[in-house]
Amino acid sequence: MMSSYVHQALNITELVQNICQHLEDDRPSLAVLARTSKAFHEPAVGSLWHHLPNLVPLVKCFPPDAWKVKHKVIGLTRTLHPADWATFLKYSMLVRELGTYQGRRPGIRDIELHDNVVKRLAGLRPILILFPNVEKLNWLTMDLNAEALQYLLSMLGDRLKTLLIRRWLQGEKAERLLIECLPLIASRSSTLRELRIAPGTADPGASITFSSFVSNLAAIHTLEANAIPITAEAALALCGLPTLRRLSVWLADGAKWPSSGNTRVTSTTLTRVELCTTRGTYSAFSRTVFLPNIYELYLKLIGDPDPVPELFNSIRRQCSPQTLHFIDVGTVVRGRLSVASQRTTVVRSEDFRILFNFTELTQFSFSAECRHALDDALFVSMAEAWPKLFTLSVSCAAYCAYDTRPTFRALIHLAVNAPNLSSLGIDFDAQSWEDFADWDEEREEYETPRDEFFGELWRRASTSELRSLFVGTPPIQQAHTVAYMLARIFPDLERVDPDPMEDVEETLLHAHNRQRWYEVQRLLPLFGKMRRDERRRIRQRIRNRENVEESESDEEEVDFPFYGELSDDEFSMESPSEGDQDDFE
Repeated sequence: MMSSYVHQALNITELVQNICQHLEDDRPSLAVLARTSKAFHEPAVGSLWHHLPNLVPLVKCFPPDAWKVKHKVIGLTRTLHPADWATFLKYSMLVRELGTYQGRRPGIRDIELHDNVVKRLAGLRPILILFPNVEKLNWLTMDLNAEALQYLLSMLGDRLKTLLIRRWLQGEKAERLLIECLPLIASRSSTLRELRIAPGTADPGASITFSSFVSNLAAIHTLEANAIPITAEAALALCGLPTLRRLSVWLADGAKWPSSGNTRVTSTTLTRVELCTTRGTYSAFSRTVFLPNIYELYLKLIGDPDPVPELFNSIRRQCSPQTLHFIDVGTVVRGRLSVASQRTTVVRSEDFRILFNFTELTQFSFSAECRHALDDALFVSMAEAWPKLFTLSVSCAAYCAYDTRPTFRALIHLAVNAPNLSSLGIDFDAQSWEDFADWDEEREEYETPRDEFFGELWRRASTSELRSLFVGTPPIQQAHTVAYMLARIFPDLERVDPDPMEDVEETLLHAHNRQRWYEVQRLLPLFGKMRRDERRRIRQRIRNRENVEESESDEEEVDFPFYGELSDDEFSMESPSEGDQDDFE
């Protein structure tokens, strides 16, 4: 009887398809299932070929004498005839995603495709479209040479929705090859929803061609193409699309933006924007485009951010304080400390004030190759203005020069007023604190500051949830004491990371500071464990005290049992007098 029910259930097409889709991570089981019964054969084969990491399995569908594997490279050994394509075409029409894989990463590099295979497939194909149903192409996983992309695109149908071109080669030839592919990509603009192009380098000379291309992406949902600059006209066309949700582009410097008298473009659909540009170009862009619903903003600045107040004012002008949750502003390339030290641009604490209107911020990051004059008051204001902060990083990079630094007091304020903070990047002075710290005479051998040093954390344990602290390579003295102080301020702290990258102009002082911060990281788990054990003991004492008080309360109820026997009306009567209570005792 049970087998009859199972047999009937397996006649339900949707059920069989769900079983096969569930096994997409287990390709051997799918292959076995495809040979089990007629009911499972077609759905299992469809799931097997739905995701294809590369073209090697399809090349193996040709007759055995048409291909050969030599030194882990598969290539064609003869001209292909129309009859040779039957099995290839049978399975190629089932492929929905090329260059992708499900579950554990397969050994896609065990056998590589010879450089000329894709070109020969395109030249010998019996029909124009070999992959009519492909919806996604991930070029990186395909592991093909740059010349093959144009031929592969010509073999795809008109259902392409996602195209990922990452780690494109560098150089003029590679850029030319990419530009030649743009018409083939544009021909699928009516269906293309996601496009990510990330070549290694690009010449601004390609800007006009590329700008014309992106302007025609009428149905795009996600565009990531920040290695080739686009014109102001292209940027405005993209921001005017009703479908665009995520945008990452390079705004060409010196682009001619509409005058202030023209109608301002408002994008109500964009939620994530990443721009690679200069400070001046971004300022002009912010005057032209309003982004009321943007959730995340990334700015990769080229050159000097001066004037910094205008940079922050541009963000305030363009974005809504009620919607923006994520701000990340930094330089495009890693700079040098010597260059930053010579700049006239100085980032000051008061420059950040205009951003305090963004009360919904959960993540904030800023760094620039220039000088900085920051103090503890800045972080007090940040913690008060952004109570929902989860990640904070302020000018914590090897190329940030400092005139003045925040101190341990900034950390204490963050621990008290930003208890949800999980990750912090701050270049603070871990050296001069010795000059104003009073030492605990009872623990002088451990060089421990008095409790008063910890301000609001003097009489209570910290409730901070900070787990990761990035410090750069600031000055530091007494690594063991710094580790103790950090563990007391941030009891859940797991890692203290100095800047791991040595500058090309690395000094002995920076190298020495880096080693001291590594020592802090080595000692931190010990002090952290001591601090957590102490916190558990305090909590246990509180619980024990509460249990004792509760027990005493229960005993009082036993001494006066008649109270529990009174009705509501009787209980509302006047309470017994003190003399009556003595009689009951």
